[in-house]
Amino acid sequence: MKLALSLLSLLMAISLHAGSVVEVAPKSATAISPNKSLEARFSQTSPENWRENLGRVVIRKRKHVLTEHYFGSRLIARAAWSPDSKFCVFTTVSSGGHSPWHFDSYVFRLSDLSFHYMDDVIGCVINPDFAFEAPSIAVMTIHDFSTGLDAPGAPKSVKVDLAKEVSKMELDK
Repeated sequence: MKLALSLLSLLMAISLHAGSVVEVAPKSATAISPNKSLEARFSQTSPENWRENLGRVVIRKRKHVLTEHYFGSRLIARAAWSPDSKFCVFTTVSSGGHSPWHFDSYVFRLSDLSFHYMDDVIGCVINPDFAFEAPSIAVMTIHDFSTGLDAPGAPKSVKVDLAKEVSKMELDK
């Protein structure tokens, strides 16, 4: 009985956490590049229906659309440009609330207008917030699996030199 109550408490906590994580994703927002020439406008395609809701990003240079990208079953939690305005990083949440502690992360590379999945190279991102160091180093929080603790119990800060690492990351089509 005690085990059943513990499992029920855990499931309720996960459910409540999942609901709050999905709320982390704004319905729409814009990230302006430091040089003020680029913007990443991101939005939800169908906020009223999580099964059909996708994260949508439109990259613009002044008023011209450079590219548009959809993240299947993911909503953008946060987006920011690198100090050199060559990369834009996105952390995302599951539109269905799955794995609320894991924020799949992506990077847009301006030079070839491509989007890349970051987690396979840097690790499992467990915090939607991140920072930058000049010129294009993303400082992210990942789970340190070497501790033996379950995610997200062991946060570890990593610095990712996007200029060097993006070519190693899987292209997100």
